[in-house]
Amino acid sequence: MVKVGIFWVINGKVYYKLQEKDEGGIKNITNKIDSDYGHFYEWDGLCGKLYPHADFATFPRGRVLYDMKERKHIVYRDECITGEELKKVIEAFNLKEYKTLTDEHYSCDKCIKRKGDIF
Repeated sequence: MVKVGIFWVINGKVYYKLQEKDEGGIKNITNKIDSDYGHFYEWDGLCGKLYPHADFATFPRGRVLYDMKERKHIVYRDECITGEELKKVIEAFNLKEYKTLTDEHYSCDKCIKRKGDIF
């Protein structure tokens, strides 16, 4: 089984929701396995009660996928996530072979403010 899902890193702690999916169970054009979870929809259940004055995009977040062609995980992450915090994500998902990528989609409020992006 392959573990995929979403996560947040808040004050050094990893909050995550993962799914185990059979590697042969999902095939699409990109040959990637992804979870059904979205940050917007899962925020209230995972972190909303702990951080009632925040929303799903306030804190650094990311997503773990599995690339069937390369046979390794892809960890998309916010630029604010440190190396030590990334290690905690890797442990939470029990990843062996992986690569990390940043993506503007996973930009927390701090990143958006720093870059001057306005939404």
